[in-house]
Parts: sequence; C-alpha cells; structure tokens
Amino acid sequence: MKDAEIIRVRLHETAIGFDAARRKADEKAGEKLKEPLLVAWYDGVKGIGHPDVHECTDKPGWMTYAESRGGSTTVNVNDGRYILIYAEGSLE
Repeated sequence: MKDAEIIRVRLHETAIGFDAARRKADEKAGEKLKEPLLVAWYDGVKGIGHPDVHECTDKPGWMTYAESRGGSTTVNVNDGRYILIYAEGSLE
C-alpha cells in the first residue's frame, strides 16, 4: 500500500486464532493511530478476506477496499497468518 506503515507482530501461542490476533493488532494500531478503525482483514488460515470485494486489479479486493477507505496502517501477524488494515477513525 502506498505510504502505508506495516507493523509485523509475532505471537508465539501455538494455536493463535483470529480473535487473539485482532486484539494484538488493535493494540499495535492504537500505538500509531489516534482512533484506529479496522477497515479490512485477511485470515490466512481460512484463506478469506473481508470485505469480500471483487475488484479488477492485481490486488485482492479486501486490500483495494482498505486503500480506498484510507487504510494506512497494516498489522501483519505471524508472517501473513492474519493481516489487518486500519485507517484513522477520527476526523482531525
């Protein structure tokens, strides 16, 4: 993503799930953004992204959606197991 910050996180729990990954990602995004707003995510375990948007681009639809909604901070958990993209939620 253009001008986006990528935060890489390694969680060592053996069966890390989406909820635990999101809690950690929310925490990390909160260190960078005043009001982090989750705009898109990818679950590499299940192979699904949200929102499930079909775009005519060379990127997955969920990633294009995040970019078009101001996604500026990406938290990559365990080398792509989970990817969460945040935008600044405040209007300031």
